[in-house]
Amino acid sequence: MSHNLTLANFSGDSAYPLTERLLTPFNNPTTPAELKFNKLHTSLRVKVENCLGLLKGQWRRLKYLDVNTIKRANMIIESCILMHNYAINHGLDWNTSPSTEDTAQGDANLQMGNTDTTAAGHEKRNTIAALL
Repeated sequence: MSHNLTLANFSGDSAYPLTERLLTPFNNPTTPAELKFNKLHTSLRVKVENCLGLLKGQWRRLKYLDVNTIKRANMIIESCILMHNYAINHGLDWNTSPSTEDTAQGDANLQMGNTDTTAAGHEKRNTIAALL
């Protein structure tokens, strides 16, 4: 099976199942490639969680995102990111501190993939690890 490695991927922690679009770390890494993949994956997750905490600290609306559609949620999140970037680019000081709330709280309702997508996820993660 060939994978389009340019597809957007989501990075999840080991609590989530591996799918082709949701990449998780190796449970018991044994090879240097698997160890490197896990190290880079963890580093990426930390940076993403720090960014989410910062955004939630600046835009309190993100802490209580209760909408009916994913499209609406996406519009709100994108708007906050755009305003955040505007503030940085124009030297504005928001005088806020990052949120310390666990960003995984809202992940509980994530729908999980089936066995076929899990197998595709294993193959895709192994391909990426081998490229490292």
